[in-house]
Amino acid sequence: MPLSHFNLAKLDAVESGPRAPIARLESLKQSADTAAMKYLSLQCDIYTAKALIQPKKYDQAQSSLQRALVAGEKMGTNLPVAQCHDLLDQVASLTGNASEFQRQQKEAVKILTAVQEEARTDLNGRYGLAPILSARN
Repeated sequence: MPLSHFNLAKLDAVESGPRAPIARLESLKQSADTAAMKYLSLQCDIYTAKALIQPKKYDQAQSSLQRALVAGEKMGTNLPVAQCHDLLDQVASLTGNASEFQRQQKEAVKILTAVQEEARTDLNGRYGLAPILSARN
């Protein structure tokens, strides 16, 4: 399973809106699971959730994110876990759940702030992370 397939599906998920390639991402996730490529499987779950948010399939997006969150925490991957919390806060916001929105937003910021402090680097320049960090202000 070439990484280029994932990158194309990821690009489609971010740019295609409602026509996002959910089936392609789910197929790639299945292949990644079969090949024991845990990080790629995690990323497929995250981008599947992004794709599901576009057509307002919030329950499915939330399920995908919860799966990714558990997997990311088991692997100890802080950036994908923070991305999961950020997307969960988007789902909560879109469904009108203000308390869950705030909880998820705080968790995402807390994780990224800890990563910044540990790495002694500024993540504000990283694509996709700056908007999450700006929420702390």
